[in-house]
Amino acid sequence: MVKCNKSHKTGKPGQGKVLLFSCICYKDNVAFLRRVQKVNDLEMYVGGLIGCRGDAYTGAGCLSLQDACDFHKWEISFFKRAEIDFLYAALIPCLDEAAGIALAIQDEKIPYIISFTIKKDGCLAEGTPVSEAIKYIDTTALSFEELDGSKELKTSDPKELAESMLKLREIVPLKIFGGCCGTDGRHMTEIAKLIL
Repeated sequence: MVKCNKSHKTGKPGQGKVLLFSCICYKDNVAFLRRVQKVNDLEMYVGGLIGCRGDAYTGAGCLSLQDACDFHKWEISFFKRAEIDFLYAALIPCLDEAAGIALAIQDEKIPYIISFTIKKDGCLAEGTPVSEAIKYIDTTALSFEELDGSKELKTSDPKELAESMLKLREIVPLKIFGGCCGTDGRHMTEIAKLIL
């Protein structure tokens, strides 16, 4: 995962030097990871890490949708030029900022993941229920059937998925667990029962 300092200021002397350094930093980091990949003959993907503008845990300093799009666009363009495989926006506490990030990434046509900071009550730090945030940010307007030509949503047994995740965790020290299109709360509950 590539992450470089993004404390940029607009309209300040030396801004061009800071942005040029940032672009070089991104490219150098991605090049290093590509060498690691090649030398070790690894199947791996190089991702770019994006964080929120304010406090990831409280939501203080969150940006509006348009401000977030404008703020994150320059960094996303650097990642695009560095030829990363995907972007990961981590610990995003506010729906508007997540939507702005998604909008900026969409313009660059890069695959992406957005993870939210979720409180114990199942809401983002600013109060939006995570289910509403996911529906709002959803990556496609197409149904599952339109995406793969299937007439129905395919899903696996929740217990089987959880047991498979546990076996996988014994091989690889995973930190993030989940599924795909057919995964819902039943699956995540079973995974949590076995892992926690």
